[in-house]
Amino acid sequence: MWWTRLCSVSLFAGLASWIRGLFSGGLDVRKACLFVHHESYDHAYRTSHVEEIGRLFPLHNKCNAGYDMVPAWVNTTVVACAVISLAALAVLLWFGATQLVRRHTAHRPAQKGESVLSPS
Repeated sequence: MWWTRLCSVSLFAGLASWIRGLFSGGLDVRKACLFVHHESYDHAYRTSHVEEIGRLFPLHNKCNAGYDMVPAWVNTTVVACAVISLAALAVLLWFGATQLVRRHTAHRPAQKGESVLSPS
């Protein structure tokens, strides 16, 4: 049960971090750059780097060439949470596979010459 909780918590934390980074600029990016982050807004830079800003990962939302509104911890957290989730999922699958093998070997009929009471 602990691995299931670890997987679900890391998925939730990764998704929450990704959403935080996705909406880092708000609805009006120009105003967010100028009034919230106190950085100059460079429209020419943003139009020339549309493919970088529109990507789902890694997240970037730059005001200009030198300032990104997405906090530095967001992309790192998303990757770390994905790795933790995958590791926990692998452990859960391993536990599930071993339980299936144990059930299958415990319920199989005894072979000729094999003792019914032997643990092998």
